[in-house]
This record gives sequence, C-alpha cells and structure tokens, in this order.
Amino acid sequence: MHNGRVRARPLLLSLVCVTGLCGAASIARTLVSEGGLALRHARANRWDDRYRGLAAAIPAGVTRVGFHCDNAEAAGQRRLQTQYSLAPIVLTLPDEPARYTVADLFDRASLEPFARAHGLAVRWVSADGLQALLERP
Repeated sequence: MHNGRVRARPLLLSLVCVTGLCGAASIARTLVSEGGLALRHARANRWDDRYRGLAAAIPAGVTRVGFHCDNAEAAGQRRLQTQYSLAPIVLTLPDEPARYTVADLFDRASLEPFARAHGLAVRWVSADGLQALLERP
C-alpha cells in the first residue's frame, strides 16, 4: 500500500502540471484573440474616425453615393474602407450616376480638377483636405 501512494503522487503531480499547462495555453489563446480583436477594432475605429465628418456631411435620406480616389493603386482598398465606414450608405459602381460623390484623396490639389472635369460642386471638405463630398447640380 505504501508503494501505491508513492506511485500515485508522481501521477497526481503530473496531472496537476498538465492541467496547469492546458489552463495557461487557454489563457494565452484568449489574450491573443482578444488582443487581435482589439487591434482590428482599433483599425476600424481609425477609419470610422477618418470618415465621421464625411458621413455627417451626406444629407439625410441619401442611400447611394459615388466614390473617387486619386490614387489608382490604393483605390480598391480605400473604396472598401470607405464603404465600411459609411455603411449603410452604398457606394455606387464607377459607371453608375450618383447625385453625391465622396472623394478620398492622397493629394488635396487633385480635388478641384476632378470636380471641374466631372461637373461636380464641392459641398464639404475635411479639415486636412483629404476627404470631400461633391454634388452633381
């Protein structure tokens, strides 16, 4: 019987160690996933903050707007970020006419030439000049 107890102690100790390691792994997974969630949330908030003024400038009742980006390489990604931030407002396809167009710019100097070329009036511009709301009169 004494030998049974001696053998049971290392087994019990091993079981406690394995349980502790599993618990630590679970805690680590939770921290990593919550940290990842926090990072994704922070990125989403950054874009939401960037477009907050633009979203407020779009008149109530408008459900669809055009989209313009002056950087062809970044236009796809910026379009997705803009769509996410302005939801439930929908960005129209490039060939669909829209009364309002949102502009997401890399160069604020490109706004006026774009507006003139497309017959659009500038209705709102962000403080940094990189987002704008244009209207087709």
